[in-house]
Amino acid sequence: MRYKIGDIARLFNLSTESIRHYERQGLIHPQKAEGSSYRYYQAWDMAVLSACRQYRALGFTLEESADLLDQRNPTAVLNELRSRETAIEEEIARQCQMLRTVRAWRKEAEAACALMGRYELETNAATRFLPYQYGDELTRDEGHLSCVREWLGHIPYVYVGMLVPLGASGARQDAPITVGLGMAEVGADVLKPANHQSVVSIPSRLCLHTAFHFESGAFDWETWAAALFAQLSQRGLRAEGDAFCRFNVISWTDRGMSAAVDCFVPVA
Repeated sequence: MRYKIGDIARLFNLSTESIRHYERQGLIHPQKAEGSSYRYYQAWDMAVLSACRQYRALGFTLEESADLLDQRNPTAVLNELRSRETAIEEEIARQCQMLRTVRAWRKEAEAACALMGRYELETNAATRFLPYQYGDELTRDEGHLSCVREWLGHIPYVYVGMLVPLGASGARQDAPITVGLGMAEVGADVLKPANHQSVVSIPSRLCLHTAFHFESGAFDWETWAAALFAQLSQRGLRAEGDAFCRFNVISWTDRGMSAAVDCFVPVA
């Protein structure tokens, strides 16, 4: 049985140019019919093309697939298949970790949106925090910036957050709000990000958990702090450190950055 290029293209759901590309790679070899300008492919071409497509589906490049088809030693092919098994297993593990990360982020974002304007007592997750902006000033220290760049390489396992200094009855005016990158301590134990003297360790402890809508340049910190300390007073609690906040569901509007902010205030 002989097949024209259009027949092969339809069978494999490929364009005729793709078939010609396989031919240029030396994978298939159409024969010119005697007395005709047409070239025809045989069943063996289909078998080779099927094997090549199988290799491609497993993640091998076209050049790698051609090399595998050119092998006369089955052991070499088996070794390549074992290597592909390992690569696929590693990718599955990476994707599973990515699934856990996006699921956790989605749940935290949903919780933040549901908690807007409300307060609950909860234990926060231990976190590492690398600041890069103090008030309105970005750090200029090259060693510090190098660490920030390394942390950013761990996205999506890092996120933007901030530390809000709190005094006895409200936000402290003598200390700036610090913006930086947060990473769960459990994740840091695995990823082992670069360390720097500016990194802050935020331990797991009882906190007053709240969420609020934030807009850059337009947020009233004094009003927010007043409501927060009113809640603490009603519950007979006091703030025992800076408030740690995570930006969730970030967007950009004509008024600047907007976000749902998840906030934990350590209490005693």
